[in-house]
Amino acid sequence: MKNLQVFLIAIILFSCREDDQIPEAVDDPVRDNLAAFIDPTETDPGIDLINDNLHYALFNAVENGRGELLLFLGGTLSRTSGTSIFSEFVASKGFHVINLAYPNLTPVRDCADQTDQDCALKYRREVFQGIEGSELVSVNTNNSIENRIEKLLLHLIQVDPQGGWEQYLTDGEISWNKILVSGHSQGAGHAAFIANQRSVKRALMFAGPNDWSDFYQKPANWLAAPGQTSSSNQYAFLHLRDEATSFDIQIQCLLNMGLSDTSDVDGSSPPFENKNVLFTDEAPEISVGFGAPFHGSVVNDRFTPLQGGQPIHASVWLYMLGLEDEPI
Repeated sequence: MKNLQVFLIAIILFSCREDDQIPEAVDDPVRDNLAAFIDPTETDPGIDLINDNLHYALFNAVENGRGELLLFLGGTLSRTSGTSIFSEFVASKGFHVINLAYPNLTPVRDCADQTDQDCALKYRREVFQGIEGSELVSVNTNNSIENRIEKLLLHLIQVDPQGGWEQYLTDGEISWNKILVSGHSQGAGHAAFIANQRSVKRALMFAGPNDWSDFYQKPANWLAAPGQTSSSNQYAFLHLRDEATSFDIQIQCLLNMGLSDTSDVDGSSPPFENKNVLFTDEAPEISVGFGAPFHGSVVNDRFTPLQGGQPIHASVWLYMLGLEDEPI
């Protein structure tokens, strides 16, 4: 019954706005800019379409492109169209951007009451690589995050030949050292896990990770495991009034990852005391109705607070990207 309740709550908390009419990627060898929603099944016949969710790939041909890719992973049941403000903001700064559609139907909080202390580890590993072992999810290699990234990059190399996507594959393998992994809620935990398993450029975690055991009253074991990415290159942005997972639990998870220094960004400006864990108490753009406004306000379109049409937290996003000296 508890798992069913969590699942029903997840549907409410993480559902995004209705998708607009979505264009398909167009084969145009002279196109400079790219902003396309792509059906995952078009990149690999072995991949399934899950939750009617499409990949969102972007690249703006700005002068002095960065040669870095930002990978974004949404929360439970989210759609890539629900974080377009952040995706398009990052693309405007010269990054290649992939907002990935992946198997996100089951929240990691389903591990909370399990006696298996490696429940969250097995869950993360299966979603990331398709390695069988979790009792909560069933994700094969084709549908794993890693395969979806690789096959999407190969697809983008074909449909956007001037886009420079080939630099993120080396001998058919993902060039993780050129990638910033990021995500919201469930996706924040996946970003943290990928940073643990691979040496990435940076990890950006929004409203997470949330890998907590109610049974043992402590963070999941894997969070404290030695990882491939330095903690100095990992950043988190949380809300004090997060209603999906409490701020205190998120802080304990981050402490286990070696991230201990925090900074209140409200009324402040970069470099935010050069801290890696940032938090806000800013009111969300929408605070009534369905959803989790505070949980989503750090990055999700529906709840991102705006001022003059611009995201209030843009300076925080820039800092996390390593661009604190650049204008918004």
